[in-house]
Formats: sequence, structure tokens, C-alpha cells
Amino acid sequence: MEETPSRESLPELETPGPGLVRPVPFWRKRLLNLSVVAALILLGIRFQHDLNAERLLRENDRLHRSLEVALEDVSSLRQSVDSLHELDREIRQIAKLDPIPKEVRRMGVGGALYEASLPGIGSQAIGELEQLQRETDLLRASLSRARDLVAAQMDEMRRMPSIVPVASGERTSNYGYRLDPFTNEWRMHEGVDFQADVGTPVLAPADGVVVEAGRDGNYGILVKLDHGGGLQTLFCHLSRLRVDVGDRITRGDHIGDVGNTGRSTAAHLHYEVHRNGRAVNPDPYILSELAELD
Repeated sequence: MEETPSRESLPELETPGPGLVRPVPFWRKRLLNLSVVAALILLGIRFQHDLNAERLLRENDRLHRSLEVALEDVSSLRQSVDSLHELDREIRQIAKLDPIPKEVRRMGVGGALYEASLPGIGSQAIGELEQLQRETDLLRASLSRARDLVAAQMDEMRRMPSIVPVASGERTSNYGYRLDPFTNEWRMHEGVDFQADVGTPVLAPADGVVVEAGRDGNYGILVKLDHGGGLQTLFCHLSRLRVDVGDRITRGDHIGDVGNTGRSTAAHLHYEVHRNGRAVNPDPYILSELAELD
């Protein structure tokens, strides 16, 4: 049977006396350090988050102001496009084109109202710009068509005989039946005569191409111009040619000189207008004064 140690044999533990601090265990120190580090990390994350949030707010405010400026620019563009619509209406009227209906000009305007928020303002600006793009595409097509039509009309006007073919001269004979000065019989006179001195410039009444320049037995020295569209003009009894076959002529060009060649009683210009190969009355193709249509 074992013997129980007596009280006297147990070692005595030293208890800290007054003024002495019991040492902190190592694991408690480690835990305390980790807690401090974790707190610092959390504070850093919170601080960085606050910085990012503030930066995002500033950026959001900047974008908001930029979009408001963009909307003002879009509004200015709208006024410009509306002015172009009005100009297009006037040009189409001049070109004798049918007007474009208002609903077609707007190209299907519609959609929900946008709230005054950042996404709403952005969507509104984009929507307005897309609408303006559609309208400008329509205006471009409309103005292009009007331009082509007006250009064609101007070209037709330039090729339409419309001026007196002599700058100075008195009409002495009209289109129609008259007494032939050589036979004293009634015969068809297929043009008009302008008395003028020999050498007086003969002017092209419209743009065209010289298709004949030479001498004919009855008409003497002559020039014939082709103006397109079935219209030709003939200038007879000239004293001198100023053009050659194939030359392109502009209204008012000097194409010959008044003379007294061929079957003629005195110096004058015999002027004819032909439509589709037949002589017609030149009067509708002669203005009362020299016209400047270009």
C-alpha cells in the first residue's frame, strides 16, 4: 500500500506579492496583435471604400453636367435641322417637287418620357441624336433630288433658245406666208429676218453644239446649232463663220457675222428655229430683250 505524501513534502508555490504582475501568456499577446492588425485592415478598407465612393460621386456629377450640355447642343442641332426642313420646302417648291408630309419629315417621332436622372438624360440625348440622324438622312436625299432636278431644269433653260440672235438690228420679216421678193408670189417664210450691217455679230441664242457650218446655195453661209431635246437653230446669209462643226457653244457666243450671201436682197440675218426637224415660229423663243439667264 502506497504512502500518501505528507503536506510537509509538497513544494510550495510562490504567489506574487504586492507590486508584482503576473506575466501574460504568449497566445494572448498573439491574439491581441492579430486583432489590432485586423482592425487596421478593416479601417483601411472602409477608408478606401469611402474614397472610391466620393470619386464615383464626383465622376457621376461630371457626367451629369456633360449630358446636360449635350442636351443643349442637341437642342441647338434641332433648331438647325428645322431650319433645313424649311429650306428644303422652299427648294422643292422652286423645283416643282411635291412637298414631303410633316409626319414623314419627322420620321416617326415617339417614345416614353424620360425622367431627369442620369440614365434618363443619357437615353434622351441618344434618342434625340438618332432622330436627328434619320431626319438629316431624309433631308440629304430630298435636297439631292431637288438639286439634280434644278440642275436639269437649268441645263434645259440654257439649251432653250431665248435671246435675239443679233445684239442690234431691226426685224424686217416675220414667220409665215409673205410675197417672195424675187418671184413676187406668196410663199412660206420659215423664219424671221433682222436687218443689220455686214459684220454685225450673230450670237448663239442658247447652249448647243455646231452641227453645220458652211455654205448653201439659197441660204449662203450658214451655221446650224443643235440644242438637244429636238431643238435646232439656223443662221443664214452670213458673211463670215466664227465656229466649226463640233464646237460646243454657250448662249451669247459669237458664232458668225451678218452678211448678204446666198438668195438675199440686202444685208440681214435669216433666223429659223426647228423642232423635231420642222421649222416653227421663232417668236416664242425670242425674248423682248437680251436675257441673262445664267
